Amino acid sequence: TIAVTDTSANIATYLDGLQNQVTHLGSITQSGTIAALNLTGAQYLRDQGALAKITGTYTEKITGLVASSAGAAKADTHVTSFTVSDTGTNLSASFDVLNGIGTKLTSIQQTDNVLITLTYAQFSGDTSAISKLTGTYSFGVTDVAVANALTVAANTHVSTITLLANSSLTETQYNALSTKLVNTDLTVTEVVLADAGKIATDTHVAHLT
Repeated sequence: TIAVTDTSANIATYLDGLQNQVTHLGSITQSGTIAALNLTGAQYLRDQGALAKITGTYTEKITGLVASSAGAAKADTHVTSFTVSDTGTNLSASFDVLNGIGTKLTSIQQTDNVLITLTYAQFSGDTSAISKLTGTYSFGVTDVAVANALTVAANTHVSTITLLANSSLTETQYNALSTKLVNTDLTVTEVVLADAGKIATDTHVAHLT
């Protein structure tokens, strides 16, 4: 077996190579000033065998971890901080988990243009995860009551809003929300006669009065 001794920086740099030789590794020891291992999310996931060979106390800082692995990173006592980078679809699926990570998760980056889809309960409640989003990102918010819709629409990161099924809203509310609405079952009330023809052709509207 091979015993490797090197600086924290070099161990992090060559961790993939160490993983490739993991069956021949006896131990990995950090030399010099001990520092956190700066790892990518991909390294963290694929090089667990090599990491397990490190002797003594060591810590890891991870950048670009996929959302589905955030829970594991939270539970890993060697990880002191990490960032998440993932698609809108994957962020949507893990958003509640990301919200509960705490200070160990420092930022969240969306890597594509697919909407991060959240229910209104998530949009209003998962404030920790939302505050950690950086760069360009967009939300599609579902299950929104009409009473809350204008507040949701005022957020510049919200691209689409799905109101609760069979919602009824006034023409004033409809005019303020129409560019973001997804529903096809809406009832619009208090419609001015001059606007009725235009509103009636909107595929989002099922009824108007």
